[in-house]
Amino acid sequence: MSAVFESTVLAIKSSISQLCTTLDSFEHINMQEHLNEVLSFVGVQSYKTRDSYTAVSGERFYEAEVKICVDILADRSMTAAELKSFADNAILPMISNLGLDVISLERKNCEFSKAHSRYAAAVELEYRDKIPMPTRTASAVIINGTLEPMLTAYRIIKDTKTSQTPLVNKTMLSNLVSPMPTKLVLSGKLPFAEADAAISHYSAISGLQIPVNIGANTFSNMVLTSLDLKQISTNGCEITLELTEVNE
Repeated sequence: MSAVFESTVLAIKSSISQLCTTLDSFEHINMQEHLNEVLSFVGVQSYKTRDSYTAVSGERFYEAEVKICVDILADRSMTAAELKSFADNAILPMISNLGLDVISLERKNCEFSKAHSRYAAAVELEYRDKIPMPTRTASAVIINGTLEPMLTAYRIIKDTKTSQTPLVNKTMLSNLVSPMPTKLVLSGKLPFAEADAAISHYSAISGLQIPVNIGANTFSNMVLTSLDLKQISTNGCEITLELTEVNE
């Protein structure tokens, strides 16, 4: 069992143990001693990571889709119909009430297990969870003296203004006019639940001339000229800030 999802597995075991005997493994029990009991076995069947996000707090994690299987063995007197009813009317509602971000709940077919001399069924739960990631060690972004861990990518744009004049001989005369104000494009992926907090956080600096540090580089008198937030998945969004240098 993955330690990352252990708390969920333990929560499911704890809730189901109110309904039947809950054990860790088929291999570690004597079936003959439990013929008159309904048994359940809970474990992580598989998981798959999705996008990675950085929260406002700086916490980094992968979004994961996790599948947990609850195998159920009827007692020897229970019919297939009774086992189906037990799974549908007792096990599934108990799991549904755990407050997980459930994607799907499925009860598999009920079949007679010759190995265990009774009927067996399974309930599969697929839900969303997260896997913690190490703290990011790339260049830190500091806006107006505040570390911004959710901004994990950046672009520094330094352009030069030129002018072009067509000549009678069909060539082009190009002249240097002046350096353009520096632009910074900062972005990051964050949980959708924190979208409102992020908008409020960055709206507070709108209209202010502030310094921005990216690693060892300092950019003075920057103004927030664009703030864009878009949803990119069910649970995630991307935020992009554009800051422009003000030199007067």
